[in-house]
Amino acid sequence: MAGIEGRAVPADNLFYKYKGHIEHEADEQLRKAGWFYGLFASGKITRFPGSRRGNSCYGSRIQNRLDSAIAQLRTKEGTLLFITLTAHYDVGSIGDIFDSWRRFREHWGTFRQWLKRNGFTSFIRIYEAHENGGCHGHLIIYYDKHLETKAENMTDIHGNVTYRLADKELEKKINEAWKRGFTKGAKVDVKVAQTSGAINYINKELGKSSHIEKALQRSKRDWTADGDMEHKSNDIKKLWAYWISLKLNMNRWQTSRDLKANALDNTMTNSHTDIDRDILIDYCSVPYSVLNSDWFIPEAGTLDASTYEFKYAADMFHRLANPTEPILDISHIKAELQNT
Repeated sequence: MAGIEGRAVPADNLFYKYKGHIEHEADEQLRKAGWFYGLFASGKITRFPGSRRGNSCYGSRIQNRLDSAIAQLRTKEGTLLFITLTAHYDVGSIGDIFDSWRRFREHWGTFRQWLKRNGFTSFIRIYEAHENGGCHGHLIIYYDKHLETKAENMTDIHGNVTYRLADKELEKKINEAWKRGFTKGAKVDVKVAQTSGAINYINKELGKSSHIEKALQRSKRDWTADGDMEHKSNDIKKLWAYWISLKLNMNRWQTSRDLKANALDNTMTNSHTDIDRDILIDYCSVPYSVLNSDWFIPEAGTLDASTYEFKYAADMFHRLANPTEPILDISHIKAELQNT
């Protein structure tokens, strides 16, 4: 789960050895995101990136999918379990750190089939990194019958009382099914997701881990700014997970097929019921010639109406509405900028 805020990260963590590689490859990937202008009903124009693994737009899409998937799970009659999957790996070996992710990916299919045969159907599965890079998994999964539970003499990080299965034999079978894919150190922690704590964790904390831009910024300045240190442990986990899953071409999120794609996408629209809110009415991609200009700033935000970029974007939207008009030549904009 979430790291302890402000806790020092051990100096022998291999993250420090590969930190430069991780930052460089993350930068290269994030730069590949396309950029867009958005036109609002008020006349405001914004600049924003397209969805690219690791950026805020991608994180927003993942968060919406998690929100929708969890909402669908909550409508089902039965029992929701929150399962954490772990396995042994060598923290001093970058090869075994990567292999821990491969082992999870390879064994997941077999474990998933066992769950399905034994009454566990709908699920959300997410892989995360430990602070030293190894893989562990979180699973919210639906069981088609009501299971008896018992309260633990402890609370989660949100202060909620945690619950476990009263049926210890079933819990033992889940553990054994997971352990079959590993030679040593594999275990399962099974909790009942009947409180908001477990659901909120996977819905918010894991949703946040899907975008790394702020974590990358803090890492590149070595967590030296005020307030940075309280994020360091979680930043390292995010960057490990991003880098390794990218290198392995590995999808960190999966939902069962019955959590329908169209239902997942319904929350991703730009529609609003509040008429007082400014509404996005059109958008267009930023041309390649603009992306390579010396006046384009690749930062999300609202364009200043006094700038040439705003003038250019406004002209683009005008031409979209009036396609027969000639294309604006941006060379004079660049020349005017150089003369100001």
